[in-house]
This record gives sequence, structure tokens and C-alpha cells, in this order.
Amino acid sequence: MKLKNRVGPKKNAFERSGGAASSYPVGIRVFGWLIIIGSLLNILAMPVSLNVNGVLISVFYFVISAFSIVVVVNIFKMKNWARIAIIVISVLVMVETLASYQRSVKGGREEAIRQFDAAFAKVAASHRNINNPAARNRLEESREASLKAVLFSADSTIMAGIMLSISFNCAVIIYFSRRRIREFFT
Repeated sequence: MKLKNRVGPKKNAFERSGGAASSYPVGIRVFGWLIIIGSLLNILAMPVSLNVNGVLISVFYFVISAFSIVVVVNIFKMKNWARIAIIVISVLVMVETLASYQRSVKGGREEAIRQFDAAFAKVAASHRNINNPAARNRLEESREASLKAVLFSADSTIMAGIMLSISFNCAVIIYFSRRRIREFFT
């Protein structure tokens, strides 16, 4: 059995296929674009994040989002360090999401109550001249029932966001850790 002489470094699957973007798995592009879109949305949502999560967590997500965009650009260039970096970023985001669960729920509820109170104050102002005690009681009961529904909606939205974040980051970790995908990176 004769061994083949190699000249130069070993080529990865991406280079062996000619280096065309269409030659690497679609999942790389799909995850890459989803990460870019999510990162841009995180950056745009910074003012809301400050109200809900506080400064430290908001700055963390801003830095992670900006760095993620740079990393994905290099994932599209099939750089192995970028593949490893996106796995590390996903782990960090999952850990932070789980660690700040309580704060996120509390901050989300406080923001929902603040917005609800502002909106309900306008309704109450238009009914200020109600002299009937029964009508005032109905207005207050309506306020309590509406607030309860708003808080349920806020909690559900926050939980959905947390579950989506954890699921997506798990998928990124699993996908970019697969041997078949690792072969495409140098």
C-alpha cells in the first residue's frame, strides 16, 4: 500500500469543495443569519432592555450581540475560531438567561405595570366625574381584572422568550459541535 504524498496543509471539507458558499451546509447560513438578525434586534431593543434588565445585563447583551455579528461574518468565512466562539457565546447566553430568570420576570412585570398604569390613568381621567359608587367599583374591578390579564401576558411572553433563547442556543451548540460541521472549518 503506497501512501500518497501531500504537498501543503490538509484541506478541510469547504476547501475540498472549491470554497463556494453553496458547497457548505445550509444550516451554517441559516444559523448565521438568525444570529445576525437576533443580534441586531438585541441592539435595537437596548432602551427596553435597560428598563427590564438593568444596566449590567443590558451592556452584556449589547457586547455579546455586537461580537456575535463579527463572529458570524467569520463563520461565513469558515474560520474555526469563529465556530468555537459562537459555541462559547451560546453557552454564556444560556447561563446568563438561566441566572437572570427571576430578575427578567420581575423587571418585565414592573415594566408591564408601569405601562398599564399610564394607559389606565387616561381611562380613569375620562371617568373622573362618575358620582355613582357602583360605577366606580366596576371601574376598579375592571382595572384589577385587566391588570391581572396584562401580568399573565407579560409572564407568558417572558417565559416564551426565555425558552426560545435556551432552545436556540442549545441548537447552535449542538449544530456547530457536530463532526460533519467541524470538517468545514479551518
